[in-house]
Amino acid sequence: MRVPERYDLFLGGGRGGAKSYTILLLILRAVEQYGAKCRALYLRQSHKGCADFEALCLENFGAIYGKALRFNGQEGLFRFPNGATLEINQMEGVADYSKFHGRSFTLLLVDELCQYAVPDLVDRLRSNLRGPLDMPIRCVMAANPADVGHQWIASRYIFKAAPWH
Repeated sequence: MRVPERYDLFLGGGRGGAKSYTILLLILRAVEQYGAKCRALYLRQSHKGCADFEALCLENFGAIYGKALRFNGQEGLFRFPNGATLEINQMEGVADYSKFHGRSFTLLLVDELCQYAVPDLVDRLRSNLRGPLDMPIRCVMAANPADVGHQWIASRYIFKAAPWH
């Protein structure tokens, strides 16, 4: 099922359910559709948590774009041949939000959302979703069950919807 881009997504489920690959494909689609207008931000709570996704991006985007893909490991920044960007970064607490303050992104991807005990930081970061009028902005969140944020996520995204919706 294809979800229109004007809708945010929550990808929930156990480990090994292809959430990371789904996020990667959503980034690839945005990069290809919107070119230089695409400014994606992928977040996890720790730098160490970002390492696997960074490696997944290097492997897959490297195979697609070859030497035309640029990656700055110090900044966690991918620059695609068409001008699109993907930043992979961490946000553990309120102090980390300052590095995103005043910046604009068209696609926000938060992985392991359950590691956040409360939704405040992620909700605050949504204010950075801004883009051209002709481009949809989107937030995509992914989580495994049973971590510190399980209850607020279940209340917000799971218990409000009918099964399989």
